[in-house]
Amino acid sequence: MAATVAVAALVTASCTDDDNSTEPETGGQNTAEDQASPDEETVELPDEPAASSFLYAEGVEPAVGEADDDVTVTWGDPVDAKVPFLAVNGTEEPVSRVEVSGTVVDGQGETITSGASQSVQPNVVEPGEVAFGFVYAGAGKQLPDDAAVDSPNVDYRTGLGDFENIIALEIEKLERVSDGFTGSLTNPHELDVDGPIDVTLACLNGDGELLDVLGTFADRDSVEAGGTATFTVDLFGDEPDCDGLLAGSSGYDPNV
Repeated sequence: MAATVAVAALVTASCTDDDNSTEPETGGQNTAEDQASPDEETVELPDEPAASSFLYAEGVEPAVGEADDDVTVTWGDPVDAKVPFLAVNGTEEPVSRVEVSGTVVDGQGETITSGASQSVQPNVVEPGEVAFGFVYAGAGKQLPDDAAVDSPNVDYRTGLGDFENIIALEIEKLERVSDGFTGSLTNPHELDVDGPIDVTLACLNGDGELLDVLGTFADRDSVEAGGTATFTVDLFGDEPDCDGLLAGSSGYDPNV
């Protein structure tokens, strides 16, 4: 059963290309004009957390704990070297660059290693919305079933940030095939988006609990304005029974 951990968030400015400036991320049904800016009034939180509007969502809604005044993390069970998580923005303004890190311990509290998040989607999380990712324990690690991230740190930027170069792309189609998933994405923006073009998928069970987070790259190194790209997410080993799916994609502003 997933366990909910509320953590004290630390506002950081650690990310790629912080010395450069660009427009904030847009995607899904939103445009740059639709997004709140850090100077605008905060908004009222929805009654129930829901998948980010920047994500492709299918099936059940993600199951997360009650949103507080912070970013709250709900953990899935370890899979190989990953500890997957859902993160809900309980603040009253958008947050970006969510990063989760900490010490990975076994069921007896003994330290296994440390790890930090990878493939968090989407980059910008609106109030009351849910993102996902995983803490990676390192190449070759096989975490025990009772492994957990002890006293995790959750870092993020409030607002959209002044130095943003991650651009969200829209997942247009996602289909199950015999050995994984395949789909297509589009660049809805008026600028080209450089790669690597990351595609990340979250698999949920019938209760909305997170089973696994899977990642790949698009079949193109960049996507021009209005262009499309395809992708395939391969499954290895046991195939999760996904009653719900979340998927997100992003690339980089080539002008930064």
